[in-house]
Amino acid sequence: MKGGDLPDAVALFPTCLGDLITPETVEHAQGALEACGIEVRAVRRATCCGQPAFNAGYPSQARRVARATLRALAQTTGPIVVPAGSCAAMMSRHWVGLFAGDRDADLARQIAARVVEFSAILADRIAVLEDLELQWEGRAAYHDSCHMLRELGLRASRARSSRPCAAWSWSRSRAPIAVADSGDVFGAVSRSLGGDGRQQAR
Repeated sequence: MKGGDLPDAVALFPTCLGDLITPETVEHAQGALEACGIEVRAVRRATCCGQPAFNAGYPSQARRVARATLRALAQTTGPIVVPAGSCAAMMSRHWVGLFAGDRDADLARQIAARVVEFSAILADRIAVLEDLELQWEGRAAYHDSCHMLRELGLRASRARSSRPCAAWSWSRSRAPIAVADSGDVFGAVSRSLGGDGRQQAR
């Protein structure tokens, strides 16, 4: 999404990890999106994208798990924001193949085309973030995750999205493959947005 395609509202898919293990990551993502002037709509009855079973070589089981989420997302409108690179890659890059020949094949294509990774949508709102004059003093290391880099081609979006944080000192990792998923770096950014997205964290 570029230029005039920037959305006014999005559906935020929390992912199963975000929903059950790190709900604060989802809350931070919602806060950051709202601070950018984007209306965030909840996704109900969605569970998992099916990635664990898919990666383990069990496509039938992955399809069964993913179908519930696919149909839940079909009840939403607009871009589907996913605060996890691996989940966004699974949904946008592999759901079409996973559901090929299935009764939900057309639906999978439609939903896959709407998936946007969280940092990519923030990167398109840089001007808005810079106007917030965020303050977060500290040092952070940026590491290109394997799914973000190799499947989604988002080498720079996370770094660009974090740029508006004043006094942030960057150290770029030299390792070629990430050991963490989306949400680690952006916790600091979203926390600096505060309750209404306009507080300055010290």
